[in-house]
Amino acid sequence: MKRTTTITLILFLSALISCSLLDNNSHASKIIGQWQWVRSSGGFAGEVTTRDSAGVPDRHFNFKSNGAFTFYRTDTLVQAGKYSLQKKEGDVIISYDTGQKDFFFDQRVTFKGKDTLILSDECYDCYIHTYIRAQ
Repeated sequence: MKRTTTITLILFLSALISCSLLDNNSHASKIIGQWQWVRSSGGFAGEVTTRDSAGVPDRHFNFKSNGAFTFYRTDTLVQAGKYSLQKKEGDVIISYDTGQKDFFFDQRVTFKGKDTLILSDECYDCYIHTYIRAQ
């Protein structure tokens, strides 16, 4: 009986760990590619900023499979560095390492379908940024 309980526990834990790993890998594979900014909303006043209202025709992220990222405004490279994805309290969080302090806040990663990425700043009165996958 003790052996059966031990085997059952091991199988249960193995299944639980593999599901968690699959979820992280799923987010990791989904985020790879180029993402074009559509809008940001939030802040203390709850403002909404779009390409037109910001006067910036293009902002985009490139996330690579090797953990590197680049962030552009129009054709100008604004920042480059490494990113990592971690599970935190049931959410997937992206962190950036640019070699500079406070380039980006950590952000909660959410996907809406295959082609919409939502990055939510991890702070009070911060912003939710919506991106679509570049074609």
